[in-house]
Amino acid sequence: MSSKATAKIRSYLFLCIPILSFTLSLPAQADDAPTVVVQGYLRTLSAAKTQEELDKFETKNYSGKQHTLLNGIAPARKAAFTPYLRTGLPKTVKVSSEKINGETAKVDMQAVGNQPMQPAQQSKDPSVELVMQKFGTFFLKREEGQWKIDAECWDSDKSQCPSINPNDWDIWVKEASRIDYPQTPAGGKLEGTAFVPDSCTVGPDQMFGGTWLQFSGHSKSGSKEGIYIDLLDEPANVEGQVFEVGNEKLSWPKKKMFNIIRESDRFPSTTRTSAGAGICCMKLKFEKALGNKIPGSIVLRMRAQPETSIAGTFTATKK
Repeated sequence: MSSKATAKIRSYLFLCIPILSFTLSLPAQADDAPTVVVQGYLRTLSAAKTQEELDKFETKNYSGKQHTLLNGIAPARKAAFTPYLRTGLPKTVKVSSEKINGETAKVDMQAVGNQPMQPAQQSKDPSVELVMQKFGTFFLKREEGQWKIDAECWDSDKSQCPSINPNDWDIWVKEASRIDYPQTPAGGKLEGTAFVPDSCTVGPDQMFGGTWLQFSGHSKSGSKEGIYIDLLDEPANVEGQVFEVGNEKLSWPKKKMFNIIRESDRFPSTTRTSAGAGICCMKLKFEKALGNKIPGSIVLRMRAQPETSIAGTFTATKK
């Protein structure tokens, strides 16, 4: 349940959906294909009364987390758990994509129509209403030779479904300080939405000291958005230097503090600030200045979800 039409009603650990009918936009699948496994899981969930009925579709990790959630819960509440998971989710979906990468896979879905699988109970509070979770993402892994569901997410906003398995998120973040710089213009995601900066500036932080590197752009609605990186205590003459954040350590020894500000449509009246060496992994390289321009390269991945990341080449204008 949520306040008005914005909040979500589930966490990544136990987002589940019962589906009675499927509209597929995929070619015929093998019996053990990820999509077929997800379909079997959802059909079973549509009538399931206990978590044990779902265990065969889930990895040991995912199933174990579900059972941990239920440990110590009174029998009456435990019996209501699985039916509760069906509340607010679509009765009919279509599978929009299946992507397999070695021993992992990702299946994306979206609702067909607005009919919920299970109507929500009427709330006594008129400000509370159910928000249909129209978009779903399933992450699967090969376990004991079979595809198993390792995590899932449902949301009313497609951009808020993660592109990375939440269970693998920390591994993905740490790769940022090790992978090669992409030789393409810098771009990525800002709070889960595609982000392509239209300007980049570098200059002194007049308030706290240090150097700002600012990637600025505009959302589809025309409002300002950006990812702003503060190299605290670092003089503004950064040409020819390399900075790294990895394993919660900074490559520059002045301070362990490190600051990133995110500005997006999700926060229209304010910005979202994160500080501390543990907020992300990053490597950042500045080349020799050309007049008032400094070329450079970056790979940055934040630990926070939904995804905020940026990677590629840039040319920063000195401020």
